[in-house]
Amino acid sequence: MLLAGAPTTPQRLVQAPESAELIRYSKTALEDIEESILLLTPRTMFGAMSPQAAKTLSLAYTQRAAIYHMTAKLVEEHSVQVAEGRREANWTKLVFEEAASRDFAYGGRYGNEIAKGLAVSTNPTAKLCGQMVREAMKKEYGPSYGE
Repeated sequence: MLLAGAPTTPQRLVQAPESAELIRYSKTALEDIEESILLLTPRTMFGAMSPQAAKTLSLAYTQRAAIYHMTAKLVEEHSVQVAEGRREANWTKLVFEEAASRDFAYGGRYGNEIAKGLAVSTNPTAKLCGQMVREAMKKEYGPSYGE
């Protein structure tokens, strides 16, 4: 959604949108998600929320995280294509991954179980730690470790 020339999927409602159209769609989607998050986030950390508001807030965070996560997967092969002035315009793969992980964590915090699981698996710091542990284990137990 945020990338120029990204591969199309069968789930797309508009299979081959023009560049300007795609920018407009992504701007609208991200702004709507951000507005939902702004309106539904409690004013205080321990503010009361209705179950419906928590569910909607968890879905908004999870949806934005999914957009960022897919963008992070493809950003090295395609250029970011968003409306001018959007903060995502100059983001790198790592920034998209961090934003996706953070949004998945918030989605999980407000009740989305899938987002909870994805927050851990998409966390770039956790991935790096996992790689370091694997390397240490390979050095300790030999190159056949983990195969």
